[in-house]
Formats: sequence, C-alpha cells, structure tokens
Amino acid sequence: MSVIASLLQKLSTTNDLGGVLQELKVTLYSIPPSQLQDAIRNVSFEPVFACFNSTRRQELELGRDILSRMLGGIDPDVVLAQFRDEIYMGMGHPDESIRELCIKQVLRLTESPGCGVQMLASDPDMLSNAIVKVGDDSLGVAKIAISALCNLGKTTQGQELMLMPPMLNDLKKVAAKSDIIRYRVFEIITKIASESDTALQYVTNSGLIQDLLKDLNCDDVLIQLNAAEMLTNLAMCQHGLMYLSQQGIVGRMESMMVEAESDPLQDFLLPATIKFFGHLARMEPNEIIEKHTAFLKTTFNLLSSQDPAMVGVAVDTIGAIGESAAGKRALDKQGQRMIDGVCRIGTLMQQPPTEIRSRTLTAIAQLLQIKLEEQNEDLVSLTEKWFNLLHSKPLDTIHSMCKQPFREIHCPAMSILQAISNQKWAQILMNSQPGFHEYLLDRSTETDKEEKEAKFDVIKALAEAPTSGEIFGRPFLLRLKEFVREGAFYVKVQSEVAFEAS
Repeated sequence: MSVIASLLQKLSTTNDLGGVLQELKVTLYSIPPSQLQDAIRNVSFEPVFACFNSTRRQELELGRDILSRMLGGIDPDVVLAQFRDEIYMGMGHPDESIRELCIKQVLRLTESPGCGVQMLASDPDMLSNAIVKVGDDSLGVAKIAISALCNLGKTTQGQELMLMPPMLNDLKKVAAKSDIIRYRVFEIITKIASESDTALQYVTNSGLIQDLLKDLNCDDVLIQLNAAEMLTNLAMCQHGLMYLSQQGIVGRMESMMVEAESDPLQDFLLPATIKFFGHLARMEPNEIIEKHTAFLKTTFNLLSSQDPAMVGVAVDTIGAIGESAAGKRALDKQGQRMIDGVCRIGTLMQQPPTEIRSRTLTAIAQLLQIKLEEQNEDLVSLTEKWFNLLHSKPLDTIHSMCKQPFREIHCPAMSILQAISNQKWAQILMNSQPGFHEYLLDRSTETDKEEKEAKFDVIKALAEAPTSGEIFGRPFLLRLKEFVREGAFYVKVQSEVAFEAS
C-alpha cells in the first residue's frame, strides 16, 4: 500500500485528524505535479471529502488544501464524473473557500475543449447550481462562476444551453436578487454577445440585454454609469457596435457625454462615456471622430481639467487612438486642437502627480510609434512634429526622466525612446545627445528587472533599425548588437589576479 493510501485510510480511524491531514498534505505537495496523477490513482478521496463536515477550522483548511492538490491531478471531466455529488454539495458549503474549490472544478471543466458543454448539458442540476453561484455572497466564488459561464458561452451549444429555458429562467432569478448581482449577469451576457453575431442573437432573444439598455435611461446616475461601462465591452466588437448603433445607444452615449460636461451632478459619467468612444475610435478612428465631433472636443478639453481622474482618461484616450497609423492621421486632421493638445501633454509629462506623468509618457509613446512597414514620409514627419511640440528640448527632458530612480517615470520614458528608435530623425537626435551613447551601454544605471528590460528593449530596437548603422556608425552598432546578444541581465565578471608578495 502506498504512503498516500495508508494515510487516507488512517483518516477514518485516527484520534489525531489534524496531524494525519498535515502529514498527508506534506506528502502530496512533495510530489511533482507531473507524477501526481499516478501517485493518487486508485485511492479513495472519500475520507478527505468527509473533512468538509468538520467544525474545526484547521481540519477544514487542511482538507481543502489536500483536495485542491488531489483534484488538480485529475482531468476535470473525471473529477465531475467520479465526485459529482461531493462537488455539488460542496458548492453550497458554509465556508467560502470550500465553495471556491468546488466551483473551480466546474470552471476547469468549461476550460476543457469539447467535453465541458456536453457534461453540463447532461447535468442540468449542476449547471443550475453554477448559475446560482453568480449570486454568491462571496465575490471570489461569484467571479469563478462568472468565468465558467462565460467559457460555456463561447460555443453555440453553450449559448443555446444557457440562454434558453430552463437555464435562462435561472439566470433571470439570480439577476433579480439585487442590482449588484444583476450586473454580474450583465457581465456574462455582454461577454457572450461579443463572441459572434449568433451569440448576440441568442442574447437578444433572451431579453436580458434589453434590460441593460434600459438602464442608460434610468434616473439613477450610478446605474447609468455601470450600464455605460458594461456596454463599452460590447462595443469593442464590430457586430456589437453595429447592434448598439441600431438601438440608438451610440447616440444616447454622446448625449450623456455632452450633458455630463455641463452638469456637475452628472460629471462622473464623463470618464465612462469618453472610454466608450475611445474604444470605438481606436477601431474606427476616422468614422467615429467625424460622426461624433463632441467626443474629441470634450476629450481635449479634459486635458486642462483640475480633476486628475479626468485628465488621466483624456490622456489615455488620445494615446489609444493615436497608436495606429489611421488614428494618427485622424488626430492630425484636428489641426490646431491637436497641436494644442500635444503641447498640453508635453506640460503634463513634467508636472505632478506621478500617476498622470506616467500615463502621459505612455500615451506619448503610443502617439510617436510607427511600425517599420507603415512608415512613410508623411507619418514620420508627423511624429517628428509632435515630438518637437512636447518641449523646447524634448530629448533632453526624456533622457533626464530615463535617469530618474522612480520606475513609474523611468520605464514609460524609456518606452518613448523605444517608440522612436526606428525613425531616422530620432536617431539623429539621439546620436548628437551628449552622454546618450554612454548611458545606453551602461548597465549600472538600471537596478531592477523592469528597468533593465525597458533599456534592453530600446537597445534592441536601435540594433534592429535599418538606418542605425548609417546614423550611429558601425562600431557603435556592433556594441548595440553585442549588448543584445548578452541579454538584458548580463553581468560582467571582474577577474581578479592575486600576486604573491616577493
């Protein structure tokens, strides 16, 4: 008999349950995961499941940890086939960590291609129980249930299973418990609806999404805010955006944004509506910016807001739109508004608070980066113009930030250098910047992993840029390539020679 089998058998007879459980846990966790399945083959799990009935906290926690290890060594379909009743009962256990362990087994099943939907389709009580867990008092349990149901909704069979009676009725019952739980259900259906046109049709037929759309017009501003944020997820796919446009939601969001800008009682709706249009503009910059002119006007106005939260949203949005070549061109069409915006962004990157400076530097990197295959004379001239609008001596300023010992500034400043490293105008500036060569190759200027990786990314981008040899010269280019070969974390070993005194 194996040690594990012996200890499991001992659980039923011992007077020192906690001691045996501790010994069993140590034994199980000493076995490599790759060997665990063989180690627990043909042993009984029943004595460990029996620990769920214990009133002693230590025994309950040890039993949970042991079962977590043992169940993790078995394929999820086997777990649900062999221990179906124990898992089902455990999902209703008073202890939330036990409920988490058991609902995780359902999540594991939905992560398995093929078998998950079929098993749950043949076990409606288990699926219904998983739906009930969406309304669990423990957010941790609810999140696992939400993930499981979202996974299930990735397939047409899963969509049909969940969004038609009787499971649809269960979803509606759970949603009726409270506004908080209702929005957990909305999270599930918007994620499912984003999968495909077919999935959106199932969600529409369920009637649940209509309830979400109605919330945009309610009198409760907090519910409006939640609805706007939830619908942003659906708007990030083409078929979802088309559906929301047909339902008049895009126009309603624009009205909310305009109203919020002038109404102090609704101004905290601004970030949600700006994010909504920001995501749309990232996908379709020209169409969204031309059709919804109030969006970009409001966004640029927020750059001068006294509220750091509003400034952060505006900076993030402009950066996200300008990340693509099409977005850069759309922003450039704004003319003086964009010029003033870039100047304001250049001011923000130097002023506290640190979080806004960090987000601003990240946005600048997005605005200035151009993929090599997308580079043309117009785009490269545009990024050079924007760079020079940031400051009277922009490279001096960014180089100085790269030397700061604060990671929140150091790393995003380095990301700007990486973004412009493949553009000839930027390389010319770097090559003439005093001390820049030495700084780049000095490994002692960065102290932690993230900082070292940030500098390495800059050097790698320069080493691979086609014009680097022409601008920096072959000797420096070879040193850059050597740095890349050595890797981000290379440490030069100092050789020491001891001389014996004569």
